[in-house]
Amino acid sequence: MTRIRAQNLLVKFCCTLLFSLQLVLHVQGDYCSTTLARKSCPNLPTVDSIDLGTYTGKWYEIGGTANFRNLYEAGSTCPEVEYSKGEKEGEIKVENRDFLSARVGTIASVAGISGSSFSVCQSARAVCSQVSNGDSLLREGISKVWKLKSNIEDSYSSEASSISTAASKIESAANEISPKLDTLAKYVSQIQVANSVVSQTDGKADKSAVVELVKSNISLATEQVKSVDSSYKVMSEAQLDLIKVAESLFKRGFDGVGPSITLTDAATEVLAGITDVKVQIAAITAALEATKKAADFVLEDKSEVFYNVSKVLGSAVQNPKEGGKLNVSIGLSPDSNYWILAVNGESSSYNAALVYSCSEVLTGGIDETVWILSRTPELDDETMMSFINKASSLGIDQDCDAPFVKAVRTSNCPA
Repeated sequence: MTRIRAQNLLVKFCCTLLFSLQLVLHVQGDYCSTTLARKSCPNLPTVDSIDLGTYTGKWYEIGGTANFRNLYEAGSTCPEVEYSKGEKEGEIKVENRDFLSARVGTIASVAGISGSSFSVCQSARAVCSQVSNGDSLLREGISKVWKLKSNIEDSYSSEASSISTAASKIESAANEISPKLDTLAKYVSQIQVANSVVSQTDGKADKSAVVELVKSNISLATEQVKSVDSSYKVMSEAQLDLIKVAESLFKRGFDGVGPSITLTDAATEVLAGITDVKVQIAAITAALEATKKAADFVLEDKSEVFYNVSKVLGSAVQNPKEGGKLNVSIGLSPDSNYWILAVNGESSSYNAALVYSCSEVLTGGIDETVWILSRTPELDDETMMSFINKASSLGIDQDCDAPFVKAVRTSNCPA
């Protein structure tokens, strides 16, 4: 009987993994264009007719974005929330519950992998800002180089030709980086999906196959970073070629001195841009190495297994003008927004909900989270996909470290 239960659990985890990986493969747009477009939290349309009295009661978390689940709900299954009427008008009490069923060290490792994945995505975003933004130091520097080349090609044809060759190499290498980062982001998404399965696997179960999947994607991501680094090296060598041309112009004297100084200034901007790229490559490499060490530790973890219910209390206050927008305070965490983007059912009986939260990141961009809640432990795929598609249509981040992952419920879940 135990063997049958273990096999059923494995099938459930495999189905969860397959579902999430399919979502990863269907993310729309390339990483650079989508992440750079997210400069501040959007003002999304919400269900402002929501009735808090009807909304209260018990909800099951069907799933959410991995950046939240793997960090703040690491090692837990059976997540659910109970809303009850608060003391003030427009206020509800919040009690988040989940069942911890992982080893102590594994919980820390899962959270560490999630945090490192976030770091990779943020560093990748910083590289995107250099290679894809027209007003970046790299792109502005190259623009100035091309302008100088046009200005001197009649008087200094040889130097102009050398400038053209070097600038073309830099532009070509920079243009190669964006699709490489898009592939990197997809590998990170797959790391997070597998990490979610590790997080929700019973602490005494064999996790080696899933951990190997994490490590396999780490290796693929690392190779992609090496490819980005090769593009950086091309840009670096070509930038040195620009400096050599500037030296040649300076030695020509007279009319060559001015162009030499202008080219040096432009090449210096290019250098600042590609230096930032190099710094971010190093940060990504370090984060992936930390991710690998965390994954290795899961297999070595012999710490105590948690088998207990975790509860966190808080409250939420409804916006009096926009009923679908609430401000939530949970435990010791900073206040956050809780926006109800969609519900299923009538105002007298909500049976499923799509919830959204967003915060701005100090290093740039935004951190978005979505949850799908249901009144029952299971939700049909049609409703779930309609909510996921709704989130996508609103431009909500579901790539890099934030793919949607399903929550797992097992026979150990409290009644």
